[in-house]
Amino acid sequence: MKRIFLTAALAMAMGPLAMAADLTAFQLIKEGNHYVTDQSKDKVVQIRSEKSAGSLTPNIWYVVYYDPDAALKAVEVKFGAGQK
Repeated sequence: MKRIFLTAALAMAMGPLAMAADLTAFQLIKEGNHYVTDQSKDKVVQIRSEKSAGSLTPNIWYVVYYDPDAALKAVEVKFGAGQK
């Protein structure tokens, strides 16, 4: 019983550390704002991901922003493993 409790306590303690490397959608939007023009900041049209081999959580994310000056009215920022 002690062993199960200790394992569970250790898993709960390490959980936030393991998840700290993964960015949330809101954090990706905030990070992507650094790479788009001022008129496109926070004007998110779409967030999507690609399938990742060998993992349930995606490694590659795309954040699409509205940009009235762009050819297709959209600007895309690609993040791979939390990096642009």
